[in-house]
Amino acid sequence: MVYGLGLLLLAVYALAPIQFGIVLGNSMAPTLKHGEAYWLDRTYYQDHPVRRGDVVVFRKNGKTWMKRVVGAPGDSLYLLRAESQVQDDLIMDYQLERLRSVRYRPWHVQHEVVELRVPAGCCYVVGDNLEASEDSRRFGVIRNRDIVGRPAHRTPQPGELRHVAGRYVPQTAAGT
Repeated sequence: MVYGLGLLLLAVYALAPIQFGIVLGNSMAPTLKHGEAYWLDRTYYQDHPVRRGDVVVFRKNGKTWMKRVVGAPGDSLYLLRAESQVQDDLIMDYQLERLRSVRYRPWHVQHEVVELRVPAGCCYVVGDNLEASEDSRRFGVIRNRDIVGRPAHRTPQPGELRHVAGRYVPQTAAGT
């Protein structure tokens, strides 16, 4: 009887549209801190598109992750890719003028600016704490179908991530 009741409660929890969760790690700090509780709305994306700025919970490689969407389907992002780094660096909008104006690029051999257009059905995600986050800069875009939900409470976007560059037009060496 107790065993059957336990299975019933487990089934109800697994099928519930809202689930309880705990933040593990510091990649979303200061917005969401390690050990903080949250309610996961598993039904939100059934009738809402994934948007830039959303915080999503998703499954990838058998793990559950929580990150912020900085590139929704169809968006373009710009990354600084280096031969010697494991993950790319996001280019922020306030860095664009500097990159455009550099005529002599001694870093060009080891670094390149790469445009990434987020494919349909996917999104590009990063942690709010860029320094402590393993995210799309390392493992690439995630599929929207791997998103299991979003935290039910509002998670404001930190100032730094509002500046992820969505436009980049490099000048040629001649300045045209």
